[in-house]
Amino acid sequence: MTQRDAHECFDRFVKILHEGTKSCLIDMDVSLNSQESLTTSYPKALFQFTLKKSFTCRNCQEESFSYSQSSTLNVYPTISSRMSLLIDNCLTGTLIRFCKTCNVDTSHYESLNFDDPPKVLTILVNRFEFVQRSKKTKN
Repeated sequence: MTQRDAHECFDRFVKILHEGTKSCLIDMDVSLNSQESLTTSYPKALFQFTLKKSFTCRNCQEESFSYSQSSTLNVYPTISSRMSLLIDNCLTGTLIRFCKTCNVDTSHYESLNFDDPPKVLTILVNRFEFVQRSKKTKN
């Protein structure tokens, strides 16, 4: 009696496909390997990507970088946005974070770039907002 949306079903399907097709990158039995970073699979080859996050302090222009791996790009729609605009908006923004040069929390410009792009990009359009409780938006 669990409600499943399309994204949860897709994730479950990809996880099953991953388990059925994974192999170890080093000469070792995959069932003995608990380190997921040492395995590859059909879904990883298709969907996984590396994002390079660049942060630039708006105060001193100091740049810093971080990397993360994912298999889904999350977008958050505003009123009647085109898909290309949604993707552009999720790859750039501003946030407050600690600047090592200024030695204080400052406003930073954030940009995300695909360092290792996927063969197939999965985009999750998040249409829920959380203000005291979950509510589906009408965008």
